[in-house]
Amino acid sequence: DSLQLQHIIEVVSCASVHLLESSMFLAYPSQRDCPIVLCSSGFIKLTGYPSQEALGRPFGFLLSRIPCEPHHANDHREVQRLFEMAARGQYYTQTESPHARNEAGGAVAGLQQASIGFEERLPDGEVVYRQTITARSGALIDCMFHLKQVELDDDMFILCMSAAISGLSTGANGHSVRDESVDEKKIDRVRAKLDQDMNAAIQVLASQFWYAGAMRRHANCNL
Repeated sequence: DSLQLQHIIEVVSCASVHLLESSMFLAYPSQRDCPIVLCSSGFIKLTGYPSQEALGRPFGFLLSRIPCEPHHANDHREVQRLFEMAARGQYYTQTESPHARNEAGGAVAGLQQASIGFEERLPDGEVVYRQTITARSGALIDCMFHLKQVELDDDMFILCMSAAISGLSTGANGHSVRDESVDEKKIDRVRAKLDQDMNAAIQVLASQFWYAGAMRRHANCNL
C-alpha cells in the first residue's frame, strides 16, 4: 500500500541517520519487495542515487543482473530466508554451521559466517554476504553487505550496511570481471569496517526509536 509506505518513510525519517558517512539503509520487510525507507549520505555517495530516487524502491533495485556466482549461491539463499522470516515477524537463524562444508568438500562460501575477529556464528537476524551492485552511473561495484533485523517502535525492519570492495571491469564476453588482486586482508578490513559501521548505526537508531534486536558481539581483531 503506497500510503502506508509513505507513512513509514515519514515515521523513520531521521536527520542523524541521513548524516551518517557510512553506507546504510533501512528496508521494510512487511511490504512486498522490502522497500527502502531510509538511507544515509554514505549510501548516496556509494550508489549515486539521491534519497528521493531510492526511497520506496525495492531492496534489490541496486543488484546487477549478473548471475550469482555458484560459490556465493548459499549466501543468497540465506539472504532470501532472512527476508522471508522478517516478513513474518520472525528472526532469521542460519541453516549452516560456521564450518559447514559443501558437497565438493570445500568450505561453503558463508560470508555470513564471517564473524569479525572470532569464528562463531553471527547473532540471529544477521547475514554478511558479497554482492555486485549497479550504481546510478551504470558502474558495477563489488560490495559486501551486512544485514541485521531490528525492531524500531515495535515494527520490524532490516538494517543494511554496505561497503565497496572494488570496482569491476568488463571482459571480452561482456561479463563483469572482479579484481582478483583483492586479497583476504582487504576483505577482512571491509568486514571490520562493516562491523564498526553497524554498531554506530545501531547507536544512532537506538537514540531515536524504541530499539530491539539480537545482542551483538564486538570485533576484536588487529587488521
